[in-house]
Amino acid sequence: MTKHEIDEFLEENQHIERIMRHAFKLPDSFCYRLPPQKISAEELRSCSFEKISETPGGEVFSSVHGQIRQMLVTYPIYSPGELIYKNTLTDLLKKMSGVDFFVYTECPPGTVHVARRYAHVKAHLEEMQRNFEKNGRKIQFIYSRYNHFSCWVRDPFLMGYTHSDTDGKVKSVCIEPNEFIRESNVELTGPTVTDAQIADEIVMQRAHQFSLLNSPLIFHGGNVLVGDNFMLIGKDYFNMERKVRKQLISKKETLQKAMSLSLKPHDIKCDFQHWLSPKDQKRIILLGKKRPENFKMPALDQYNRDVFSRCPIGNRQPFFHLDLFLTLAGRQSEGGAYRVLVSRIENASDVSSQELEEQFIQPWNAWIGHIADDLAQSGFEISYLPMPLIYGKHLDYENRRDWFVLSYNNCLVEIGQSGSQVWMPTYGTGLANHSPFELGTGKLDDFDRQAEQCFRNLGFDVHRLMNYLPHMLYGGSVHCLTNCLLRDT
Repeated sequence: MTKHEIDEFLEENQHIERIMRHAFKLPDSFCYRLPPQKISAEELRSCSFEKISETPGGEVFSSVHGQIRQMLVTYPIYSPGELIYKNTLTDLLKKMSGVDFFVYTECPPGTVHVARRYAHVKAHLEEMQRNFEKNGRKIQFIYSRYNHFSCWVRDPFLMGYTHSDTDGKVKSVCIEPNEFIRESNVELTGPTVTDAQIADEIVMQRAHQFSLLNSPLIFHGGNVLVGDNFMLIGKDYFNMERKVRKQLISKKETLQKAMSLSLKPHDIKCDFQHWLSPKDQKRIILLGKKRPENFKMPALDQYNRDVFSRCPIGNRQPFFHLDLFLTLAGRQSEGGAYRVLVSRIENASDVSSQELEEQFIQPWNAWIGHIADDLAQSGFEISYLPMPLIYGKHLDYENRRDWFVLSYNNCLVEIGQSGSQVWMPTYGTGLANHSPFELGTGKLDDFDRQAEQCFRNLGFDVHRLMNYLPHMLYGGSVHCLTNCLLRDT
């Protein structure tokens, strides 16, 4: 690293340590993101096809190409001592100074009737608006009628664009799945249910800026990565779409003509292309492999109860969303191979175990490697990012260790005419133990440096974000917490 980069690194560390003090207790609304579960026939029949839009009305945004203009975050309510939402948004506002933000919240500035116990939430948002709405930058608020939504705003819908017929300007389109399925029982109430209403609320209150497209497909935003002329889709939710169709065929459901019921993967891929990329006809690439037979959850020894449920493992995917282990990095030159950064799991804990390596880390990396091989065979150029595996000692249980991974792939990327930038989460900077875990994070600062260098090697300017370790305890990082509403096209 150059002296300038080292000085910048130290300055960012100081900022991150200041902002993270006393910020480790998470609100109850900070729910754990569950992987796709088995769905019963009754739940499959709950999919509401009567709301499908008649025709596609928007081209999905690239996940990385084009300058980011508008960003959406959700801002659930929290108790006075729970500052994680405030600190996350403050850090993003500081590091993404040229981006307008939309904040989806129950307590926006200007609201007259706010419960006294949540007055501090409104005050925090007013403070951030005063501090960061400068030089033409806008921080706008979208009022939520719901008081139980999550912070994971990436998943419930994809963003696209269309051109206005009147003035030719680009207009953002919220592209919703037919049914936002995350839990094993869709009748449950909670954040993952009300998250499905966010796009509808945005469009209803911002009618002149956004429109809504109800697609007949099932997907999660974090499981779809869009490049310049292609789209990566993870097989887990693709297979769920196929399962829904099979169930509907068996029940002889009557559907709109817009809905295809073919079970052939090629036809389903064409349907995704038709609804998400009707103009550009981006190539659809499915990613997923069968779980290795030697992949097991190890029981390390008789004295510790080791829990691996916080590792976000999918069915055909080594992680239940592609954005946890893949990052699109653009082309080095026009016509050159498209570059993808793929995660590689590394033991960052103080546990040295042959069982951990041979039954868990090595087969997990082999699983990831099979997908990387498929990408390479499709013409992509593969590089790697480290993915540390650590544990936290659970303070509420005797001799319990909860294991989880830390994703640098779950970042924000901007590839534009003026250069390439990445906003990268960090995990090794000034973080005390996060209740209810005692954490061993001594090695993570080195991993932060390694990940930063991987991006720099590909020509990216790197903006180091605050410590997202508390977020990864619950299954996601900065990409999961944001949804880009507008990019330059």
